[in-house]
Amino acid sequence: MELKETADKFIEAIGCKSFQDMPARIMKAVMGGEAEVYEAYLKLCPDLTVDWMQRIWQFYLADREDKKQDFTPPSLAKLLAKLTRHKGEKVVYDCCAGSGALTIHKWNTNHNLKFVCEELDANVIPLLLFNLSVRNIEATVINGNVLSEDHKAVYTVNKGKRFGTVENSGEAKFKADSCISNPPYNIKWEWPLVGEFDPRFTESGLPPKSNANYAFVLHMLSKLKNNGRMAAILPNGCLTSDPEQNIREYLVSNGKMESVIQLPNRMFESTSIPTCILSLTPKGNENISMIDARGSAEKVIREQRGGSTDADVTHRARIYKKEINVLKDDAVNKIIATIHKKSDEPDFSKTIDVDDAMMNSFALTPSRYIEHGNEEPEHRPLSEIANDIHRLSVNKNAVKLTINETLARDFGMSELSDLMKQNNDLIAENNKNMKQIGINLNLSSDRYITTSKSRVLKIELMDKEKVPTIFNIIMLLLIQRYTFFNDEEDKLMRELRDALLPELMSGRIRVPEEMVSGEN
Repeated sequence: MELKETADKFIEAIGCKSFQDMPARIMKAVMGGEAEVYEAYLKLCPDLTVDWMQRIWQFYLADREDKKQDFTPPSLAKLLAKLTRHKGEKVVYDCCAGSGALTIHKWNTNHNLKFVCEELDANVIPLLLFNLSVRNIEATVINGNVLSEDHKAVYTVNKGKRFGTVENSGEAKFKADSCISNPPYNIKWEWPLVGEFDPRFTESGLPPKSNANYAFVLHMLSKLKNNGRMAAILPNGCLTSDPEQNIREYLVSNGKMESVIQLPNRMFESTSIPTCILSLTPKGNENISMIDARGSAEKVIREQRGGSTDADVTHRARIYKKEINVLKDDAVNKIIATIHKKSDEPDFSKTIDVDDAMMNSFALTPSRYIEHGNEEPEHRPLSEIANDIHRLSVNKNAVKLTINETLARDFGMSELSDLMKQNNDLIAENNKNMKQIGINLNLSSDRYITTSKSRVLKIELMDKEKVPTIFNIIMLLLIQRYTFFNDEEDKLMRELRDALLPELMSGRIRVPEEMVSGEN
């Protein structure tokens, strides 16, 4: 079913004029136990194994800039659910729960589970409560800050005959059998007032203020029972960054790290950050399963079409189409089985111990440890890839648009601005990698769109031969043009990076000595 059709019919059924009104209307419904709202939802979305609320929220309302709301792909939610499954599992803690996608996939494995769901954003709490109530899931919902442990509100979802009932609750104290999370990546955080005396960090030391990735991990570990299991999706940088090395050493040396799973790129619809999954237990892991799942994905094209009514006309008129990677069920099951059996497979898995990690300064990137086949990497010449990137860059930046922020959102161009920022990160990474082997790629950062707070719309023709004629046609052509060039350049940039890294790591391409000695 088209997302647009489902969303339009749902907000109409519950009496909302726009998506911005939806959270308040849903909160009123769940607190008032309005069964007719649940029934209206079930007519549109009868499959309760799927979180349609997440899809609506991510498409129309998610805050990716400030709150880093990049919601979890279903295949990764399924992997986390199976990864943390164990005998005696009763209470599950969903840290940074969002609308409840991870909770729903965990509930799919066992309908008798009870949940504790914590979420910072008060605007998404109504959708979380709705998702729990419509499925009749018993839960405690905390609107609070995981890192500071400041709770703004606590709700209890009690099981009913058909739907759950919601009421305000008191303080939430709990221990969980399992913990699951996809926390916001690489955010800055403030150390607790008690600092190193905070029981979550007394043994490990405080994660750096510049990055809260392991603060979430250590918080989750503090909520686990002694026989519990946890898993979190994190950015790949957490596996090698210097400021977090002492935390990795603590987790590995104390037998808490169970597995590290290197995920395929482009699994998320709204971010291109490379990610991994860490699974941990409170103690008892003498070995760590290293999994490289980058070759286990299948490509899927996702497309959603917006509508054309009310204030959000142009936002909902846009076409949302993207190629993403998905882990199918057989790939998920293979990862789980490999971790349980601690089996080794070339190009896929390797079991390591503390000494192995120590020899690598506790860098935990799986591809460092996994044995690879003797086949030479197949890729086009680096110079050929670089020439194609240069050609696309010149064409893409031939026209520059300066546009007001509101107009950018109205015309569906804010996503292009986000894509440009992500692509500039790839440009910087490839410039750096190529420089290490003595090749100056010298790719310039993209500059084809700039947003402004002033009421401005300006088109600069960097290529004087391509003069626009009609404004409306230009806006449509620019969107199509930038989207095409972004897709093509993204493929080439990733091809270049993927071709270059194995050459560097294998030693087939050596970094000039003068460059090594000149770096800090």
